[in-house]
Amino acid sequence: MEHVAGSNQLEYLLSGSEDFSISVWIVGSWELVCKYNSHSGPIKALFKPMDTPDWKGKFFSVGEDRTVRMFHLENPASSCTCVYGNHPSSIVSVSWRPHQDFLMVKASDGSVSVWEIGTGQLEGRYYGDLAKEIFKPRAHSKANLLYKSDRSQQMTKMISTQPVTGIDMQLSRGNPFQVVLLNVNKALMELHQYIKSIQSNNKSFVLGRSCSSYKSFSYLIPWGIDSELDELVTKETNLLPPDPRVSYGLIGTGNKMCAMLPSASKKEGRWILSDTLSASHSLATIAITKCLLVLEDHHEVCSNLLSHIGALLPEKIPDFVPPSLIFLARFWQDPSEDIMQSARTIFRSTLDRLSPEARKDLAKSWSEFLKSCAKESKTLAILVLAIQGIEKPDSLDPDISNQVACELLDLISFPKTIPKWRSSAIELLAKGFEIWSQHISDTPTIIHKLFTLTMVMTPVSLVKTVNHALMLIGARDPRAFIKSIAKRFVKSANQTELLPQEHGNALLLICNLIKKYPGEIFPELPLIVEIIVQCLDPHVPNLRDACLKPATSLIHDLVRRYPMVVFQQTSQRLVVGTNDGVVFIYDLTSATRWHTIEGHRNPVTAVCFSLSGKSLATYAIGDSQIKLWRMGNHFFGILGGTPQCYKTLYAKKLNKQFSVGLILESVRLQWPTKHKLLLIHVGEEEQNFIV
Repeated sequence: MEHVAGSNQLEYLLSGSEDFSISVWIVGSWELVCKYNSHSGPIKALFKPMDTPDWKGKFFSVGEDRTVRMFHLENPASSCTCVYGNHPSSIVSVSWRPHQDFLMVKASDGSVSVWEIGTGQLEGRYYGDLAKEIFKPRAHSKANLLYKSDRSQQMTKMISTQPVTGIDMQLSRGNPFQVVLLNVNKALMELHQYIKSIQSNNKSFVLGRSCSSYKSFSYLIPWGIDSELDELVTKETNLLPPDPRVSYGLIGTGNKMCAMLPSASKKEGRWILSDTLSASHSLATIAITKCLLVLEDHHEVCSNLLSHIGALLPEKIPDFVPPSLIFLARFWQDPSEDIMQSARTIFRSTLDRLSPEARKDLAKSWSEFLKSCAKESKTLAILVLAIQGIEKPDSLDPDISNQVACELLDLISFPKTIPKWRSSAIELLAKGFEIWSQHISDTPTIIHKLFTLTMVMTPVSLVKTVNHALMLIGARDPRAFIKSIAKRFVKSANQTELLPQEHGNALLLICNLIKKYPGEIFPELPLIVEIIVQCLDPHVPNLRDACLKPATSLIHDLVRRYPMVVFQQTSQRLVVGTNDGVVFIYDLTSATRWHTIEGHRNPVTAVCFSLSGKSLATYAIGDSQIKLWRMGNHFFGILGGTPQCYKTLYAKKLNKQFSVGLILESVRLQWPTKHKLLLIHVGEEEQNFIV
């Protein structure tokens, strides 16, 4: 930004933008006079040469298009007065020798270009020691350094290393001013460490008020809007409104700083100017407030602040600008739990305040925006639409839902997608899978793609997100999930392109899914057992070695959770009863299906081995029958004959209906002694059988 006096007695404020334009505003009325669109790249700097009558109304600009341009405010329709460029690399410094009428431009490759200001002619371009000599300030020289670009690098270093930083800044003209930079992430880390230390020592938090992050919290509190809240904050926290009053701002792309005018920063000023400013201040305030909420003596004031920022502020401020959804989407996945949860809370509350019609219009506008926006903006717009679709499904019509589903898949599949955005896309795909799956023709391929990402070792947060996503998808469509895993591993267990660790990881995923959703997974038990058996193939020793531990854990969980699954340690036989009334018997030593026995008309409810392992009992609640099967002998790995049913026992017929969940919780078949068999229904009388 720059301030320029015109020859017409008016004063102007200039602002350069990322969209390659320069806007000119009249100071006081803040009327937009004109907008210059001469540059072909973002504006890096604006500066005026001298406060003399000859230079009134004139200013220079530096762009990322490697040019310096001169403008005259008396010719607002003109693109520019003069162009100095193109330079061989990006511009790092600009100096002016007014007595010689030369403009000297230093580029990042070390070259110095000397331009005649009046004509725009290149006098020469110099390199090496000669370039350094030409650009070097000389004694008694009237050369003015108009622009230098290393401030952003200095600022980046300071912001990235400490929570609160105060620096003095000096523009090319005007008085110096103080800038306070708040890194919310670093501030939260410092506060968490401080709180942990005082809690472990049972000290009052009053000691922590020397903490810079705590004191800087005063800058974020919405002072002057609610007198009762101001009084409560002062009483409970000992914090006071900033003095002197501050002008709020943001640091954006390339560490470019944007600040409000002092007159616009009063009270509610930061909440009525920009959706990005509203979002950033709401996010920072709520995140730090949530961090302090754990302190007992701060509970009341923090609860009031959360209510004030999240719900009351938009009602108390007539011209309140809703937080930017695209800004909040940046933090949907974030290393800081405080920031991530705060961003999600603000996003949801912003959507809640919109009417159903407004949400539909918003979705349509984002959908149109996707067709023409830049890459990063497109990514964030996809995330915004996906979040909106999950939180408010009725706001997306089928065409937009289809568009979002396709874009999410592209984000996940594109190898150069930033991990943070990929994690967000994976989570949103899984959470809204019921919506997006209607527009996805090949679910197994998606599951395969997600599964391959579980083998990525870094970042850890991405792997965690993928595992959680697979569990959500598996719960919503267990048949597709298990079949997809089976298709990938059962049919290709001997193929060398799949690592043994991948098979082991698949078993762990299934194990986690069973622990969380045992009832939903129940119909796919036979297929799960097939996957286990295939992974224990003795003909592929490295595969068996890699899968033995997760397979053992999975078998243990199956037997513990499902009464229709049993494992006999001595014979290494695994038995599973199915919904078709069929019982499959597997031999894990050879990793083969040993026999299939058919004896029930209804789903098999429970199975168990005798103590010797020579007999098997199967029970179907729909038949009210228990069948006893004599197993073939098993000598030195040689399998015996077909199991034979040698007895049928008739159980008491139960009148009530048993759901899958009730069966898993309450039905058990036990063979405690050689001649005694027990059938247990929780809530019913235990049935004993002599065999």
